[in-house]
Amino acid sequence: MSIEELQAALATLPAEGLVPNTPPWFRHLILSKRLVVARGAAEALGEIDPQIACLEQQQADLTAVRAEICDELSNCPPTETVRFRGLRISLLAIDERFNLAHEALPMPLPLFEKLAIRGYVAPSRAPWNPIAALSGPLPSVERRLVELQKQRAQAQSQLDRALRDPVTV
Repeated sequence: MSIEELQAALATLPAEGLVPNTPPWFRHLILSKRLVVARGAAEALGEIDPQIACLEQQQADLTAVRAEICDELSNCPPTETVRFRGLRISLLAIDERFNLAHEALPMPLPLFEKLAIRGYVAPSRAPWNPIAALSGPLPSVERRLVELQKQRAQAQSQLDRALRDPVTV
């Protein structure tokens, strides 16, 4: 059953003049409540799905950047101390172990360069920090993604229950 079919089933019943505690009244009540739940769940899914897609892209980008930085760090000669420090801090920042807002940063930070290449532009509130355009460091993105996936599963479950067949009284 779909939301449209639920609406059509509700439309076949009279809206007024139903006698309480009779089968038509119960059917109208059940269909009305199921329609409200189905619309709410469909709206929630419409809001959650784009957020999940955005977070999955951020997770993929941060994971790729982290791998690139790890490769560069393992190949960085010990004589390039500034580059080594920048790569190390970039890795710590991705892993949520370095506070970019309150710590001194070596410039240029490889993390910022790699994020800029992927199209992440620093917001006006932190023009020096393109990671602020993301939902946070990799662990934060992963936690938020898990939370949204749980919310999505719950909304899908509500929608499935609301659209189940048939409505019997």
